[in-house]
Parts: sequence; structure tokens; C-alpha cells
Amino acid sequence: MRLSEIEYENLRTALDLALDANASIQSFYQSLSGYLDAVQDHERALELGSYVSSCLERYPAELPTGDLGLELIGVVFKIGNCQIHLNRFDEAGASYQRALALHNQNPNLDPGKKRQLSAPIYHQLGRVAEEQRHFDESEQYYKKDLEICIEFNDRYGQATTYHQLGRVAEEQLRWDSAKKNFLKALELIVEFNDEHSVAVILTSIARLWGETQDNILISSVASILSIPDDEAKKLLDKWL
Repeated sequence: MRLSEIEYENLRTALDLALDANASIQSFYQSLSGYLDAVQDHERALELGSYVSSCLERYPAELPTGDLGLELIGVVFKIGNCQIHLNRFDEAGASYQRALALHNQNPNLDPGKKRQLSAPIYHQLGRVAEEQRHFDESEQYYKKDLEICIEFNDRYGQATTYHQLGRVAEEQLRWDSAKKNFLKALELIVEFNDEHSVAVILTSIARLWGETQDNILISSVASILSIPDDEAKKLLDKWL
């Protein structure tokens, strides 16, 4: 999303008015944070998120539940994302733990919805632990995320999490586990028209093939993509 500075300031004014009125801020905040994401201004996005979070927490006690509570969780989650971009991993982990606690304490979410919406938080906690090279912890968070994605048939979420589990295994030189997870991720992601994610997973498989020279990777990629083995090898050579 691209905004001019004038439009940005108008949205910021609207956001401030909504905060003053103890009203919903979702549409204004999403537009502003989406713009800052687009221009990769993560410092400014973090400042915005911290400001909005502090204002939401000053709403009357009965308000930060239900939909408004979900808005607060979303802002805290976004703060964690900004902190990851800025390599502030300890702070990001604390933000995601806070988001998870707020999520679990929200009394207006039914248990099924609460469990389903916790999956992205577990995923990001896994990512923080992975960045910190706490691989056992990372794997446990990713497995919680995967369990929920399977339970609710979120096949795209499963694909991204299998890929991360493969990366964790790869970092530990657990080649068989990395291969299993990368191939499962590829098998799932081809159901979606997402060329970027396919390329990301193929890059990981190519890197693994470069390390192991395991030709089963070539035949497996060929089978999943319904292409000849020689084309699969060319693909892996391309992404190696």
C-alpha cells in the first residue's frame, strides 16, 4: 500500500481521534502500519505500534475484550514483527508472549476460535527461538503451530510451518528430517498459486541437495511438480 505523507497524516489524525473516543482503531492502524511495512520503516512502525498499544491499554477496563481485545492483540503481535525486523529478538519474544497471554485471557472468544487464532503467535515464537538458535524450543513452538493448522485444515499454514521445521532440522544437520519437512512443505504449497513461496521452498531443497547430493530429492521434486527428473534437477541447479 502506498500513501502520500499528507494521506498518512490525515489517517494519523483519524487514529488519534478514535483513540480519544475509546473506539475501534483497526482500519486506521492497518492502513498506517501497512504503509510503513511497504516502505520498510520498521522503527517508525514500532513507534506507532507502541503508542497505539499504550493508548488501548488505557481504555476503560471493560473495553479491551472481544473485538477491541483482538485489536490490541494484533497491535502487540505487529510490535513483535517490527522487533524481529530490527533484530531485537528478546524484545520480540516478550511481545509475542504478551500477545499470547492477552489472547488466552480474552473471555469473549470461544475455545475453538481461541485455539485457531493462537497458531500465528506460536509460529512467531518459533521464529524468534530459531533466530536465537534455540532450536529445541523453536521446534516445540512450530509443532504447536502445526498441530493447530492441521486441526483446522489450514494447509497454507501447514506448508509454511513444515518449511520452518525443515530449516531448524537443517541448521542441526539433521538431513533426513529436513528433507521430509521441505518436501511436505512443497507438496502442500503447490496447491496455491504462490510462485514466491514455491521458489523459497525450492531454494531450501536445492541447498539441502547441494549438501547431501541425495538424488531422492530430485525424483521427489519431479513427482510433486509433475515434471521430468531432468527438469527437476535444472530447477534445483537454478536455486542452488
